[in-house]
Amino acid sequence: MPKANLLTIEGVNIIKKHTKPNKENDKGGIVEQEAPLMNHKVALLDPKKKGAITKVKFKTNKDGKKVRVTAKSQTELTGAKK
Repeated sequence: MPKANLLTIEGVNIIKKHTKPNKENDKGGIVEQEAPLMNHKVALLDPKKKGAITKVKFKTNKDGKKVRVTAKSQTELTGAKK
């Protein structure tokens, strides 16, 4: 599985890892972690149509720059939110 195709999304794909006691962690236990997902399992949500999954198209804007646009509502997409 190539690492380039993996995404980690906050609050999604939570796994439980069982740990043994060691020097750093006196008590063992069950730790919840976020595991990476393959990028083909992630979809883009349309910002105008709440919860609607959409594809991305490319268009040129008035300045002649190539921008990403949602296919359903033609909303221009900016960078990712963090």
